[in-house]
Amino acid sequence: MLNLYWQVVFRSYWKQSLLIVTVMTLSAVLEVVMLGLSIPLLGLVTGSSITQSGMIKDVTNGLTLIVQMLNLPSRIESTFFVTLLLVFTVAVVRGVLFIFQTALMMQVSQVVQKDIKAQLFEAFIRAAYYQLSRRAHGEIVQDINEPAMGVEQVVIATGSLALGAIQFVAIMSFLLYLSWLA
Repeated sequence: MLNLYWQVVFRSYWKQSLLIVTVMTLSAVLEVVMLGLSIPLLGLVTGSSITQSGMIKDVTNGLTLIVQMLNLPSRIESTFFVTLLLVFTVAVVRGVLFIFQTALMMQVSQVVQKDIKAQLFEAFIRAAYYQLSRRAHGEIVQDINEPAMGVEQVVIATGSLALGAIQFVAIMSFLLYLSWLA
């Protein structure tokens, strides 16, 4: 079955599939950035010393530099505001990428569905008359539509599975990196 999906979907639409995977990966990276920005944000709110180690200290120093570049007062509130603004911006960009990725997946699944329907319709046109005359019109339409809709749903589910796997790998890598720093 996987071989069928590979031939029908991925091999035929490899450029679109590659673009979808690229957008998924970028979306997962932005999710990790949002997660990474939450650590300095929590450190600023709690006044914790967690922001004084390694990469987190570099991020906090970078946020302080952004505050200075924007000519804001050098206070914790200003750094907190800039951090929230960055988290919001990253969240909006990630949301736009998610919508774009979903639209791409839907476009590919619709094209695949249309191609399968065309292939099945072609098979019915080439069928012998006695095979068609024994079947009702509704049965023929259902035999054309049902497999195509099933493949469309599989394409969408596969895309969702791939997104979840990419996000899982990205977030777990980041968390392992953080635990290694601690």
